[in-house]
Amino acid sequence: MTAVEAAGEPVEERPVWQHIAAAVAAEDVEALFGVIGLGNMQLAVHLASEYGVAYYPARHESGAISMADGYARATGRPGVCTVTAGPGLTNALTSLLEARRSATPLVLLAGQSAVDNPADNQYLEQERLLRSVDIDVEGYDGAAGIPGTIARTFSRARRERRPVVVNLPLDLQHTVVALPPEAQAPQSTGTTQAPADESVQALAALLSRARNPIVLAGRGAVVSGARSVLEELADRVGALLMTSGPAKGFFSGNPFSIGVAGGFSTRRALQHVEQADLVLCFGASLNPWQTQHGKLFPPNARLVHVDTDPDAIDRHLKADLGIVGDVSAVAAAVVKELAGRGVRHTGMRTEARTADLRAFGAADEWADASREQDLDPRTLTARLDAMLPAARTVASGDGICFGWSILGLSVPDEQGWLMMYGFQSLGHALGAAIGAAVGRPDRLAVATLGDGGLMMALSELDTAVRVGRPLVVIVYNDSAYGAEVFHLTHHFGGLPTDLVRFPDVDFAATARALGCQAVTVRKEADLEAVRRWLEAPSGTLLIDAKVTPEVWADWMFS
Repeated sequence: MTAVEAAGEPVEERPVWQHIAAAVAAEDVEALFGVIGLGNMQLAVHLASEYGVAYYPARHESGAISMADGYARATGRPGVCTVTAGPGLTNALTSLLEARRSATPLVLLAGQSAVDNPADNQYLEQERLLRSVDIDVEGYDGAAGIPGTIARTFSRARRERRPVVVNLPLDLQHTVVALPPEAQAPQSTGTTQAPADESVQALAALLSRARNPIVLAGRGAVVSGARSVLEELADRVGALLMTSGPAKGFFSGNPFSIGVAGGFSTRRALQHVEQADLVLCFGASLNPWQTQHGKLFPPNARLVHVDTDPDAIDRHLKADLGIVGDVSAVAAAVVKELAGRGVRHTGMRTEARTADLRAFGAADEWADASREQDLDPRTLTARLDAMLPAARTVASGDGICFGWSILGLSVPDEQGWLMMYGFQSLGHALGAAIGAAVGRPDRLAVATLGDGGLMMALSELDTAVRVGRPLVVIVYNDSAYGAEVFHLTHHFGGLPTDLVRFPDVDFAATARALGCQAVTVRKEADLEAVRRWLEAPSGTLLIDAKVTPEVWADWMFS
């Protein structure tokens, strides 16, 4: 910022793209991810050279968005990305939808062809396209309005927890204007939504009578920062704790946590859930994945659903009691009401159940199905979980292998788990792990993906090498689109699977050619090379794990 800007006087005339850079820098942006083209090159270069914003170039726009997405989830700060016009934006769409479905705060600065030049090869009605897939676009009134829009865009991304796009037409970017310093929009996270008194009293009454309650926390609980107050509530009424898939890690370390709810619940967890007479859902959607299509909870269990969005309540499952309000505010009010009533129960925390949880944790046992040429994916995951440092960020996606990682890899907290599966599309985990490595260098970044997903993001191995942060890429390589093999075999009458099977690819050799370190794993002894790398981790290590195909888990049938 110049002395004239600091004094609050009008700045000198300069191109709008320079004003935009100043507005972005004013948001304390530390990292910018992207792919540079004609529509954004001056902006990106100026942010890096004049404002010291670290720029991380991806090889593909989809990877760039995933990097910004992973950075945001791992740090809690908005991810910031830039792409060029037309194909730059269309290449980014799938990853944008992943961020949208996963409620990631993200700002995309998208170049755009000049508004008066529809003959341009890269011309596209970008706003119309984005809105058609539920991606929000922040508008402005002419060239002079663009810089002031930036602060509003960042504020919305933080407050609404969604990607917000600013389209930047080239002709407007190059317009020379003089602007007074824009008043920055307040960086509000929204006001706390307090629950109605009668709702709190109704919930307290249910808890007073319940003897086997379960607390289920979702993304809304994470956003609210509600762990401590939910644990206080659970302690008072003797509840066991669960999370939705995206909130995995939220109760890490709590001895009464029984893992993830729904299709990824372990058999041991289900034995406890079957005894529930009251389920308290805080900020989770209760979608079919989270509830095993409505069959997870006993039919006679009462259901309470707390959410800031009134439309979320009863959307998937009918609640006996719906409460609109912030998770922390509702939980704190109920704890206070219960204390006033003198309510404190042992609930689900009997000596026998506590001993069972302590002895076995949340994991299931399995009969190892490893063969001479490949390794059971459950065994692989368990061995890697024991080897990887506790301070880790795991970015996971991609079909069947996602199930092994969500069940078998532990994380220190909810920011250590990046569930890149909101849109159920392949190829996002690698970029997200790179973004996490940038944002949280204090933790080892880990990407888990299948061979199909890696093929879709293979170019970003080069990005990982250039970024240079320690990163582990675990490839569950079954030489197939494993989920499609399963569905063709079990859900479609045993149809042939040859169209979704592929020759075995030597990903280790490919990774080495791109500058990674790599190891091929076919048996447990091969993991010794991983252990040695972990003694002094540096650069990118790719583990090409040849896993036993057609090891089907319970969740695949749910």
